[in-house]
Amino acid sequence: MKVSIVTVCKNVEASIELTLLSVLKQDYSNIEFIIIDGKSSDGTNQILKKYQNHFAFYISEPDHSLYEALNKGIRASTGEIIGFLHAGDVFYNHEVISKIVSVFSKENNTEAVYTDVCFVNNYNKIVRYIRPQYFALNDFRKGLMPPHPGFFCKKSCYNQQGLFNEAFEIASDFDMLLRLLYLKKISAKYLPILSVNMRTGGKSNNGLKSYFIKTKEIIGSLKSHQIKSSFTVVLFRFIFKLKQFKSINN
Repeated sequence: MKVSIVTVCKNVEASIELTLLSVLKQDYSNIEFIIIDGKSSDGTNQILKKYQNHFAFYISEPDHSLYEALNKGIRASTGEIIGFLHAGDVFYNHEVISKIVSVFSKENNTEAVYTDVCFVNNYNKIVRYIRPQYFALNDFRKGLMPPHPGFFCKKSCYNQQGLFNEAFEIASDFDMLLRLLYLKKISAKYLPILSVNMRTGGKSNNGLKSYFIKTKEIIGSLKSHQIKSSFTVVLFRFIFKLKQFKSINN
């Protein structure tokens, strides 16, 4: 079973090598590694070229948005399963992909697997742990979703449901999971492992401005799919996330 891992990047020379190595060190061999670089102007491409022989697809050209780059990665993918690992993020250990594949292999009707992820600071200390063990579909109405970096899905689902909506600046991952899980109701399994260590400071969690933009876009996504929700509930969704910070030491 081939797994396509899509990494999008731009001007990340300080962190891209860690991301590459975390993929290349996986103990699962049938991985198709796809790199979408947004025409980096620093030393990113020099590092990428050092590992170019390990890439199934590698392109460096300007992108209008993160989601345009992700869509390029989906189109280039030929694996049965697709996962996304953003520049700076790393797989928690070398067994992540093999454990993901084992779920798909054991249950043929499984179309997606979602896992735990965590945020780490510059000292590699966990500052937030996202455990979607009790996620329910109605949580989408609150603006909540399983963490997208820990979400692995069959390409056939993207073929049926379409690509990321590039009209969204920050919340197209929410819109995508809403379409796949809530509307399409694909068969998704929760796997209780930590799959990805994410760096803090990403676009979707970078200050109040990003928070309000994402809130507006989440509401827009829900409305576009005629799903009733409350702006106030979505705005204050951080209340439901407080346990993610409390669970760090659990």
